[in-house]
Amino acid sequence: MPTITMRWANLRRATGPDGMVGYTPEREVLKREPEKWSMTQAKTLANLSHNHAAIIEDAKIYGNPRVKFTEGKEGIHQGASPPY
Repeated sequence: MPTITMRWANLRRATGPDGMVGYTPEREVLKREPEKWSMTQAKTLANLSHNHAAIIEDAKIYGNPRVKFTEGKEGIHQGASPPY
């Protein structure tokens, strides 16, 4: 099964440079930042072709992606944020 990174690489290869809406390539600032996608903007790429739509649908992560950090007696804990 391909990883999320591989799926996004497929989208990058299937899209021309002028259609790379919502994409930020890997870059070096003070440290190396990985590539990233803005799903709000990238969803518009699904209108380009069935292949684009299938890649974007396959790369979706369902559920609440937010992470909540709480501090208790034992220190800081990471857990999913409560459902809304």
